[in-house]
Amino acid sequence: MMSMSSGSGSGPDAPIINIFEVITNDLTASNLEHYLCILRNEEKRIYGFNTIPFLINADCGRNILLACIHAYNNESYTEYIRRMLNDLYNQKEHDKSKVIIGWCYGHSIRAVYQYVKDKKFVMSCKCCDKKLLSKFAIKIWNNVRIQETLCNAETKARLWH
Repeated sequence: MMSMSSGSGSGPDAPIINIFEVITNDLTASNLEHYLCILRNEEKRIYGFNTIPFLINADCGRNILLACIHAYNNESYTEYIRRMLNDLYNQKEHDKSKVIIGWCYGHSIRAVYQYVKDKKFVMSCKCCDKKLLSKFAIKIWNNVRIQETLCNAETKARLWH
């Protein structure tokens, strides 16, 4: 299931409304994209236009990310990541003709925690406890999530150092 921000309000203030559920045994990106295209075609047929949701909130599945950025943004994964990072670093306003794909809070926290706690995560200093570092990473992630700019989040992280 994916949640798309739609309805009254605009941008990040719009309420999240579940508008797309599909039951299938084929979870490939191409199959999910096919169903998203059907949704968009029906939306255009009924309303006469397509909306661009501000945010598509989904689990961590790469298949969902690929289906959404191709169906809505007509971008590849590389193009999407490059554009999003470029906008962050250059503090550009979000292009409202493109959707943002977001992970749900629970999946995001788990991903950050697991990445830092993972044995493959290398620290230059052996004196740090990975469990403590994982908790710190989650605090930084939460700060980035609520800050308006990446620079503000970096400033806050430096204060914690």
